[in-house]
Amino acid sequence: MSNKRIAFQGEPGAYSEEALYLLHPDAASQPQREFRDVADAVLAGRADYGLLPIENSLVGSVATNFDLIAESGLVVVAEVVSAVHHCLLALPGAPSGGLRRVISHP
Repeated sequence: MSNKRIAFQGEPGAYSEEALYLLHPDAASQPQREFRDVADAVLAGRADYGLLPIENSLVGSVATNFDLIAESGLVVVAEVVSAVHHCLLALPGAPSGGLRRVISHP
């Protein structure tokens, strides 16, 4: 399935784009604004496949995407497990002694 158009939610470089390249290194990725847009792109024929996250190790199941899959009539044809690694970055010499908490979206 090389050179397939695969829609994903997010910006280029998002974890979902990394995951789709694990499945299909030669895919033509198609960033979408919302999860619903991923399904719509497939249903309208603008994408051959869509990649939606259905589980997150921090928050559990992504229930809205299970609902979206069921409501759209699309079917799951493959699964990929992708590790996510975060890094805290700073300028060289920046003090970190007072750093107490780092917050990110789930």
